[in-house]
Amino acid sequence: MLLATDDGVEEESEPLSDLLSAGEKDGSEEGVILSPSLTAEQQRDCHQVLGQFASLFSLIPRVTHLSIHDMDTRDSTPIKQKVYRVTDKVRASIKDEVSKMLTLGVIKHSSSPWTSPVILVPKELRFCVDYRGLNAVSETDAHPIPRADELIDRLGAAKYLSTSDLTSGYCKIALTEGAKERSAFSTADVCFQFKVIPFGMKNTPATFQRLVNQVLAGLDEFSAAYLDDTAVFRSTWEEHLKHLCKVLEALQKAGLTIKASKCLIGQGSVVYLGHQVGSDQVVPLQPEIDTILAWEPPKTQTEVEPF
Repeated sequence: MLLATDDGVEEESEPLSDLLSAGEKDGSEEGVILSPSLTAEQQRDCHQVLGQFASLFSLIPRVTHLSIHDMDTRDSTPIKQKVYRVTDKVRASIKDEVSKMLTLGVIKHSSSPWTSPVILVPKELRFCVDYRGLNAVSETDAHPIPRADELIDRLGAAKYLSTSDLTSGYCKIALTEGAKERSAFSTADVCFQFKVIPFGMKNTPATFQRLVNQVLAGLDEFSAAYLDDTAVFRSTWEEHLKHLCKVLEALQKAGLTIKASKCLIGQGSVVYLGHQVGSDQVVPLQPEIDTILAWEPPKTQTEVEPF
């Protein structure tokens, strides 16, 4: 059952039976996926862990108390952009998405002097706000993002790996009052503003990486996080189980949530950042290889520069 409040949505965690029944099957259902190679005793170990941290698994993101996002626009005057012209189909999709976000408590009505237009990505009509004007006048946060190749190498030698995706990553971080005003967007006839970080706002990767680094501080010997993709890895089952509990406990204390359907436990090999890793192997995925093979050879200095 979901309960919408002024500060967000309170939700019941997924029943343990739902997590376990899905996790014990072939992954076709929306649940935690246990490795089919685990022994009966190892599966019981996993069930105990899932029961201990059942409240972590939710499709509704909670707002963490450890981080807040700001937008430093220096001395810029408020930017107010016009609403884009859209078709009736797109307008209906925008209205539906706004209604969902109001129910979830991630936006509220606004009278901000700042406003950006809504855009929908054509492929799936994904709701976005065009923050290019706002981003252009905002300071850059230079917090580093981990090197993907270094994380991949660290996971390659592991015998046991567990991975998870955090639920609606950026929606877990609240905005300052100033950033809320600057996040304002307009539909055909109403203005709203976000209460949490929206997709497309500048510096959100830096803010989120800083958060997960803080949450997993001291656990980096056996865990890794690239934005909302977390991994726990070790060479023995006993160590892996102990370390998995430590990481889940850290995420729980931070008020974060995990997508059960994207959680894999006790795997000998996993897909992580475009590579199949684990059990002394690091292999790029074939689609990634095909993309590289399809590149045309660079013919100008401009085409060479990205390399």
